[in-house]
Amino acid sequence: MPPSRIGGVWDIRGVQLPLFVVHGAVVWKLALVALTAVALGLNQLRRQRTARKKAAEDLKFRLGTVTPLASGPVVVRGTITKGSITAVVTGEGSTAERSDELWIDQHGENIAITGPVTLGHGTSNKPGFLARNNTIGVKTGDEVVIAGVAEPRAEDNVAYRESGIGWQLAADASVWAVTPQARPRPLGPISTAGLALCFALVGYGALRIVGSRALKHAKGEDRGVQRTLDNSDALSIAAAMPGSRDEALERIASRFRYDFVHTEDAFQLRLQLDELQGNCAAPALFESVRLDEALASARACGDHVLASQALAFLGRYEEAWNEPGRDSQPFFTGTVAIATGRWREAASAAEAVAEEQSKREPRSFFTEADVRAQALKTRCLAALFRGLGGEADPVAKVPGSEADGFCQLSKALLLPEADQAAALAAIETKVSGDYALASFVDPLRVVAGDPTLPWDMDRANLADLVGFGFQPTWWLSPFEVAAMRPDADPEIRDALLGKTAALLAFRGDLAGARKANADRKGTESSAHYDYSVELALALLDGASPFPAKHAGYIHPAIERMAQVRWGEPTDPDRLLGVVSEECKARLPKAFAAAQRGDGAELAAVFRDCNVFWNSLQNYVLAVAPMVKTHREELAAAIRLFRSDISTYSLEHIPFRFLGDVAMYRDLARAIGDVSSAAAWQKLFDQHLPVVQDRKKLIALLLWTR
Repeated sequence: MPPSRIGGVWDIRGVQLPLFVVHGAVVWKLALVALTAVALGLNQLRRQRTARKKAAEDLKFRLGTVTPLASGPVVVRGTITKGSITAVVTGEGSTAERSDELWIDQHGENIAITGPVTLGHGTSNKPGFLARNNTIGVKTGDEVVIAGVAEPRAEDNVAYRESGIGWQLAADASVWAVTPQARPRPLGPISTAGLALCFALVGYGALRIVGSRALKHAKGEDRGVQRTLDNSDALSIAAAMPGSRDEALERIASRFRYDFVHTEDAFQLRLQLDELQGNCAAPALFESVRLDEALASARACGDHVLASQALAFLGRYEEAWNEPGRDSQPFFTGTVAIATGRWREAASAAEAVAEEQSKREPRSFFTEADVRAQALKTRCLAALFRGLGGEADPVAKVPGSEADGFCQLSKALLLPEADQAAALAAIETKVSGDYALASFVDPLRVVAGDPTLPWDMDRANLADLVGFGFQPTWWLSPFEVAAMRPDADPEIRDALLGKTAALLAFRGDLAGARKANADRKGTESSAHYDYSVELALALLDGASPFPAKHAGYIHPAIERMAQVRWGEPTDPDRLLGVVSEECKARLPKAFAAAQRGDGAELAAVFRDCNVFWNSLQNYVLAVAPMVKTHREELAAAIRLFRSDISTYSLEHIPFRFLGDVAMYRDLARAIGDVSSAAAWQKLFDQHLPVVQDRKKLIALLLWTR
């Protein structure tokens, strides 16, 4: 179980979580501001161009009307030699101010401007800061065109005579700069804000269209196995657009789950994406059986229901019970109550489950009688728990218990141990209506030391374990061995030792399994399985030499696994762990390469394809020890190989879950991943105090039946 790196790096081999994905919510807002600013700027440039064009056309017209200097109306062109004019231009016109003395030179002829003036264009043009006006002006040295009424100067004006001025424009004069500085009149804050809002709305709509188009493009895009994610990706672009970010992030998360390369670093990016979306990472960690990290994340997120579930899967049942705000579902409560020996609380949980069952709607395949029978069995189980908690004869208090085999089983288990065997033997299992009843009654009769039982109903061995998986009732084998009579038939003794060997191997104790197997007397029936057991042990212990092929009996459940280890071709139709046609074609070749010692292709299949549990793990267990090169790459891939349902149901606690944990451990051991194997073993061992307790074990077997 590799450690999680929540909040760790943001990049993986050649793949980096793009800026648009990480900061898309800010990116589109900045883009909108930029688009609005650009639009305002372009609009201002348009207005500026229009103002300059208008000024140029006006100047061209004025220059075309220039006349010689003479008495009367004139239009003259000259240079200001003294004075200046300023004017404030508003929507209603302009107001000009001039200096007291204002003179111009026209081809050596000095002209005094003595009357009021208006200024059409100036060589300077400064827009107002807030007001909608411009301040324009001309000054000494500027060339201008002036229209007015000219008249010769008065001979008695000393100032004019001394300055050499012979003409004056006494009436109203209009002035235009020959080199005008043209600017549009400012819009003002209100108009500017209104225009910016219009541009922003248009830009916002455009960005939404871009996001929508990007999502549509991504939907029709067949990317195959995705190894990179950059800002040019359609979903990255959609994640940086308004109205499409949430859906884009959901699709990216789906890609990380199903379409992206299956690597540890990609998983870390998936967790980072959860954080970006405001989701707690605990569910993803929990589903991936990273329980310690899931527990820490759930508590950090305040999800104490999930935290309590993680604690139960971790085998920390007391902590699960005491977790504030723990899961209060009756089934989960019952499981944890049994595991912690809280029998009264377990009984209350069972009663609650029975109440739920009694309200189940009948169906064609599950009649009203079935509904009543199921609820009755659970009520009798609640009575068993009350009896274990000290209540006297609780099963007899359950109406209808006399006619139900499961209720009689519950009643028998509350008797003194010396009386249990006879009571269990009296239960009729063939017509009880509960097809699982016999699977409990017979092993419990063995545990109770029933001298009348033939003791041959369950001959499980190591080959069954490896090929079919562990059966929960095998946990009873230590108690069965302890109850074994000294005069037990050697066949029976060997059968029990074979099952005990399977249990020890399941627990990870291969040395103990070998010893239990060696303690068998070698009866005819047990000897029949010797070769299969030897093969099974070698499949579990990848470090040991694999037995050579010979004519001994091979258990059908492990035959194909053994063929893999012998290097025989693997039937492609048996390798059902992938879906895509490309991966189906790659998988047999990858297995063949692994059988030759090279794990690169098989690691690549695990990395690139969706490889499914429950169809491939046994073959991987068989081939992993054969890999000599690219072993670490395959080990990294196997570390991510999980059953989708390990933690899917609370009913998996503890038996089915431990079956998955044992396989995770065995796969890690087979590929030489010592640290992962040790971590899985530690998790497995945390459940042992419960399943090794006889009362709790039997109660859990019945509760999770």
